[in-house]
Amino acid sequence: CDKFEFDDTNTYLQKEMGEFMWIDYVIEHDEISHKTIILKDGVERTFSVTAAIMPIEDGTIKSAVFTDITELEMQKKQTDSILSSVLLPMLITSKKTRKIVYANSYAENQYETTLDEILGSEIDVFYTKVEQERILKEMNKKGKVQNFETRLKTFKGNEFDALLSLVAITYGGEECLLGVTSDITEQKDREFIMKKLHKNVTDSIEYASLIQHSLIPDNEEISKYFEDFFTIWHPKDIVGGDIYLFEELRNKNECLMMVIDCTGHGVPGAFVTMLVKAIERQVISNILNSKDEVSPALILEFFNQTMKKLLKQEDDESISNAGFDGGILYYNKDKNIIRYAGAETPIFYAKNNELTMIKGDRQSIGYKKSDANFKFTDHEILIDVPTKLYITTDGYFDQNGGKNAFPFGKKRFKKFIEEIHPEKLADQKELLLYEMQGYQGDEERNDDITLVGLSINPINNKDRRTEDRRS
Repeated sequence: CDKFEFDDTNTYLQKEMGEFMWIDYVIEHDEISHKTIILKDGVERTFSVTAAIMPIEDGTIKSAVFTDITELEMQKKQTDSILSSVLLPMLITSKKTRKIVYANSYAENQYETTLDEILGSEIDVFYTKVEQERILKEMNKKGKVQNFETRLKTFKGNEFDALLSLVAITYGGEECLLGVTSDITEQKDREFIMKKLHKNVTDSIEYASLIQHSLIPDNEEISKYFEDFFTIWHPKDIVGGDIYLFEELRNKNECLMMVIDCTGHGVPGAFVTMLVKAIERQVISNILNSKDEVSPALILEFFNQTMKKLLKQEDDESISNAGFDGGILYYNKDKNIIRYAGAETPIFYAKNNELTMIKGDRQSIGYKKSDANFKFTDHEILIDVPTKLYITTDGYFDQNGGKNAFPFGKKRFKKFIEEIHPEKLADQKELLLYEMQGYQGDEERNDDITLVGLSINPINNKDRRTEDRRS
């Protein structure tokens, strides 16, 4: 060799090795790697050095092994150059020693220390034993770790949440693990706040749902007036804009059934249903204190004018544009009549195996553009034979589905009712739900769905006397 030295300066060698000969120093410090520069044929080459004491016949001999790692060192420098361009904190850990053999400058800030302190440190400084076990389990399972959520420590003992990606590499001639992390503590904090807010909102809405459910009529009350009936009330969300209401009137021989579809669905729609219920209580009070004939058309007119007034919709500059479509059915047992008025809501009734649809008026309740003076129309249906009636909001009609994701439609609904109306109403309910489920398929629910089916037999005077005695 032309030249043999362990470092660029003799001062450093003397300071580190003290009185040691270089071979003794290597033997005594076998836990760390040793390298030297050897000038060969005028070219500096890098060698790794290992040494050991070996027995011979007359005693022992000190033996050193030099391995040319020049190419590996060049590859390492190239690798370092590439790694330095990564804009995330990075550590490379030796599998054998479990120590950090490389760190980039971004790791300094993340781990609250310097590169000098990071290099050579144990991996335990950064990961708890539990986290290490989780990471190694993931590594053994998939051969790599990608966007693995873990918790790390800094040199100051502070912990933070991180996403870790880990791959096996060869670095400096030894098997290593390259880890890239990104601090997601702020993101996790925001997620925690959002989850808390979401829970608070959801809890509030679920409580509102209990209140809305309390508005739904008692089935026992409805059964006093109809031989059979079914109701389908399926809000799209936890609460909904659909509602149906039932009230017994003056002499227990007459009643009102309302099926209402308020603006939108979810929370906004649910607020409007509460307003509708408040106005409905006033309507019922007026009827109970009056001897006039009950007119669903006049009730719709009262709703229209009252909602426009309460929501300040008298002019086009009003902010609120809420309202509802719906139908009101009045039944009088004594007279064997149904009186119906609809605001953009039809009623279907089956008599003598013939299904008829009454369209209702083309006018909604409330809304800025609704006519406050609009006169709704009463339609009277004589119950002279067994009759079945159906009122539904547009949620059933408007649901998309089928092969072309078109709305179900009124025509399809009418045809289906024609097919199933001879069945018992309980069976009809199941058939209607099954039909909608099959038609909807994978399509998202469009709207709230409310559907009421009623069955009535005409009551003669003899039947009336028998019923009165039962009452």
